[in-house]
Amino acid sequence: MSNSRPDHGGKIKERMTNDINLLRHLLATLAYRFQYAVREAPHGFKDFDPGNGVMTPLDLVRHLNTLLVFVFSLFEEKDKVDIQLLDWEESIRRFHDLLASIDQKLEAGAFPNGITFEILLQGPFADALTHIGQLAVLRRLAGSPVSKGSFVTAKIEIGGVGMEQEI
Repeated sequence: MSNSRPDHGGKIKERMTNDINLLRHLLATLAYRFQYAVREAPHGFKDFDPGNGVMTPLDLVRHLNTLLVFVFSLFEEKDKVDIQLLDWEESIRRFHDLLASIDQKLEAGAFPNGITFEILLQGPFADALTHIGQLAVLRRLAGSPVSKGSFVTAKIEIGGVGMEQEI
């Protein structure tokens, strides 16, 4: 009779790799959908105000950056992270830079402190998807709707978090 135990460590490592890859794919999805919503936005779109207390596109992008700074801070063990209020183009670049920083942490096998991947999904990442959808709706309300396309057939790949999304 053998005294060998099942290799639970291998299954746990495989599960963690799958979870990391899923989160990294979500980051690439955020980058793609974000570019889909903001690319070729008309001049002045950043300040479009539909009324009723709705955030402007610039306010939404700044809020998205705040969400990503929060997520990144979970990997850095810092008490305070600098939140920068940038203009439209700089805020868009910052969004992609933050995605890249988080992606690099995940690729290196880092884990967020004090929070699970599931909480990241249901909290800041789901919030980010919502706000990116709001940007797309604001484009339509501003008279410049985004083009129709299929997110199912979109070319979204792990690590593809930059501004150069193929839309």
